[in-house]
Amino acid sequence: MAVHIPLDKVAGRDALAALARAGGITIGAVNANVFQDDDYMLGSVCNPDQKVRKKALSHLLEFVDIMDATGSRDLKPRFVDGTSYIVGGGSRNELLCQLSVDDCGLPVVAGPAEATALGNVLVQARALGAAPGTLDGMRALLRTCLGLRRYAPSDSTRRWEEAASRLG
Repeated sequence: MAVHIPLDKVAGRDALAALARAGGITIGAVNANVFQDDDYMLGSVCNPDQKVRKKALSHLLEFVDIMDATGSRDLKPRFVDGTSYIVGGGSRNELLCQLSVDDCGLPVVAGPAEATALGNVLVQARALGAAPGTLDGMRALLRTCLGLRRYAPSDSTRRWEEAASRLG
């Protein structure tokens, strides 16, 4: 089982390891979510503010300690330091996607609209031997089947200026 820190964070590393052992669960990967803190709005390890970069590094080292305590061998850091991803129903809304890009100044990849359902089907197909057995293989299969749309920041700030003028 993979844990998502800080989402699955408990009182301490030893408590997490004990909880897993009590449930007969082996921790596979520690997914380090280095994007949920408000300080990471402009990125984590690539943030322009040195204090924020140090904070992100400290978090990543904490995740390594969690790996040691739980016996996990895999660390999967999750960053949002370059591209935003919009999945679910919102990915169908071109205006939402473009405004997100223009507001954040980061490229957006939109889709799939039914990400959760597709993930479920893919895991079941893998269990039956009908889909690739690796994560990279499953991602490659999805890329061949899905129409992901990419959005880039526009040069125009007209929409934002119009909105700001309406607010006074």
